[in-house]
Amino acid sequence: MKPRRHGEQGYALLAAVASIALLSMLSMMMMLASQGTVVMAAAESDQARLTAAADGGVALALQGVLQSDRRQRWAIDGKVHRVIFGGYDLAIAVIDERGKIPLNRLNRHQSAAMFEAFGLSGADRDVAVDSFLDWRDQNDDANPDGAEADYYAPKGLLPRNGNLRNVGELALIRGVGPAVAARIIPFATVDFGPKGDFDPRFASTVARRIMAEEDEPTPTTIGGETAITKVSAPVGDPNSLIDHPLTIRVDASTRDGRARTRRQLIVSLTGIDARPYLVRGRD
Repeated sequence: MKPRRHGEQGYALLAAVASIALLSMLSMMMMLASQGTVVMAAAESDQARLTAAADGGVALALQGVLQSDRRQRWAIDGKVHRVIFGGYDLAIAVIDERGKIPLNRLNRHQSAAMFEAFGLSGADRDVAVDSFLDWRDQNDDANPDGAEADYYAPKGLLPRNGNLRNVGELALIRGVGPAVAARIIPFATVDFGPKGDFDPRFASTVARRIMAEEDEPTPTTIGGETAITKVSAPVGDPNSLIDHPLTIRVDASTRDGRARTRRQLIVSLTGIDARPYLVRGRD
């Protein structure tokens, strides 16, 4: 048997070292993958608990609105209630949809007042108004400053030719766009319920002014506390809220603020113990 040359011995040693390094690397990769799985599972578990806490906040809001004791009953004026629930911080608000600007019921003057209030004027306002009305009407004839199907076709869109289905549609309309829509959306609604009408009791100042417009609109610029102040009016018998659409918004966060989630629903109270509310929409 011939003795191994130094080169052969060197290659053998190098191969052995490489094998050990490869095995070490594979072991390390398996450990990291295992740790990553644990971390991901923990994160998913934390998010699931946070979501469950937000759902608990919805239940707390419904309980507050339905309190038989008038003194403890929650108002539907958007006031934020801060609660610690299951070790999480909850900020809960109940908002009356009938106190918002009803996008599907605005006439021309009210529409102009709305866009004026949220920052449009002159020709820009006229384009937004005509396009908004064209989006809702059922014909294909554009208003003088408006837009119908031929304008939206290059964008791959079609005007609704009917009621807006959600407030986010505002951003698609010619002359409105995402920035103006974002300012309007917190004050607007497309859902009054089957028998509803605008209710000024919990409406913002700007919403009341817009809904009061019957002739030429008076400029109403939103800003400051007066634009968002609501009339203080207690909720009467909870049964009076049956079929009344309410937005329940819950912001849930960990105590250190590192993780958060939002749950927002539009619900209608039913007055039925077995199913006290129906979900009409969600974000």
